[in-house]
This record gives sequence, C-alpha cells and structure tokens, in this order.
Amino acid sequence: MATEAVEMIAAALAGYRLEGAALIHAVRMWRAACHGIATLQTAGGFGLPESVDVTFGYLVDALDAEFCRMGASRMTR
Repeated sequence: MATEAVEMIAAALAGYRLEGAALIHAVRMWRAACHGIATLQTAGGFGLPESVDVTFGYLVDALDAEFCRMGASRMTR
C-alpha cells in the first residue's frame, strides 16, 4: 500500500522533473505535509479561527515553489 502511494505521488510530481534524491525528498515533503495537516485536523489541533483550508492552500503553494526550485536547480547542473 505504501509503495503504491509513493508511486502515485511521484507520478503526480513528474512535471517538476525531479529525479533521484530530489524526488525522494519531494515525495517525503508532500507526504509529511498532508499527514501533518490531516493528523492535526483529526485531533482538533487547529483551535485558532482562521481557515485550515486556506492554510493548506498556502502550504501547497510553498511546496509548489520549492519543487519548482528543486527541479530548476537540477536543470542548471
């Protein structure tokens, strides 16, 4: 099951042109972010009034920017 999840995330990240260690780090980052948000949400860990959906949107934007940077740095080597 975990292997399929990693393969699916790696396929979803294909557009960033990440390979090798960079792809592994990106998959881990995505999984950690999603797991963290879901775990905290389930445990009622977000007690402040701001929208968790908005927070997640910012998190996705930050990961997108970093994945773009990681892919671009690979292209310049």
